[in-house]
Amino acid sequence: MNIKFILSILFFIIISFSMNSIENTDKYSLLKKFPKQYVPTVELYNKNTVLEYINYPVIFKTNTCSFFGLDVQKIKNRDEALEYIKKFKYDKNDIIFQEFSHYNNEISIFLKRNLLNNNLEIYSVVTREIKKDSLVNNKCEKDKCKIIIDKLSNAVKEIFINITENIEGFNWGRYDIKYESLEELNKGNFHIMELNVGPSLYPPIHPVNFDLPVYWSKNNIIMFFYKIIEIIIFYYLLCFKNILRGKINLNNVIKNINKWINNIICINY
Repeated sequence: MNIKFILSILFFIIISFSMNSIENTDKYSLLKKFPKQYVPTVELYNKNTVLEYINYPVIFKTNTCSFFGLDVQKIKNRDEALEYIKKFKYDKNDIIFQEFSHYNNEISIFLKRNLLNNNLEIYSVVTREIKKDSLVNNKCEKDKCKIIIDKLSNAVKEIFINITENIEGFNWGRYDIKYESLEELNKGNFHIMELNVGPSLYPPIHPVNFDLPVYWSKNNIIMFFYKIIEIIIFYYLLCFKNILRGKINLNNVIKNINKWINNIICINY
């Protein structure tokens, strides 16, 4: 096989996994980095967890698998918890349980680094119709999601930018947020349910925000493909910049590849 071809493939792999250099990307570790007022109580399950003492209802889910709400379930009592644990397909120590948010609406907020000034910026904001008895809704059926970046106040944008800056190595990712109303959200009343930092499937697209399915559902094909091209260009330019500035090393790349492999395994488990 041609050595130049092999090197080209190797370079493409390295640059594709050179976005974030976050030390711990599991859901539990990321949620624990945020101010407590923004995060429903979350704990890791282990064999010493006393299920009777959990304040139900809670959400059970995997800690490390990240793809379309995989194995996310609302648990209402001890019996349901035991059933979930029994049927859990992965390592039982990979379960986390999270307080069920009382907020009734859902929104996703995508942030990325600006290529020119390196500041974090909010790239898109999309509301999503709530899925009954679940934590997140990862589908945008026709007219069920709306792009509302212009309705988010500067104050709440600053909150998300500031708390995200505390995640060392973050350059690209999406929040799943519960809120009651836009008025309350803009006052800073919301719950962070997850911060998705990828990579899953094709790294530039997952996690990306839900503006793509909005354009698709509205048959705005031109904008749909424009956004895909734009986000892929942004992604690879930012990855290349990370490499040139020494913001990511081979160990980071290997960790990102391992997470990607783990997500692929979870999808096909």
